[in-house]
Amino acid sequence: MGNLGVAYKDLGEYDRAIKYYEKRLTITQEIGDRGGEANGHRNMSLALENLGRRSEAIAHAKEALGIYEQIESPRAAEMREQLAEWQGEA
Repeated sequence: MGNLGVAYKDLGEYDRAIKYYEKRLTITQEIGDRGGEANGHRNMSLALENLGRRSEAIAHAKEALGIYEQIESPRAAEMREQLAEWQGEA
């Protein structure tokens, strides 16, 4: 689901990408895949930002960051930087 979302995002079909990211989030939450869930939130945030829906993008980015920090992912730093940029702190 996530890869389909990425493909649609790359094609500029952000609304369609979001539908696949939502499905991915549901699945990863159900099976307890924290890394996959974080990546789903990250990808969702990027698609939402491309649609100009920054407040929603920030909410998903914060979810991703929280999970990345919990699982000690190196992606946490990248997500922190993205959030700072979107929130005007960079």
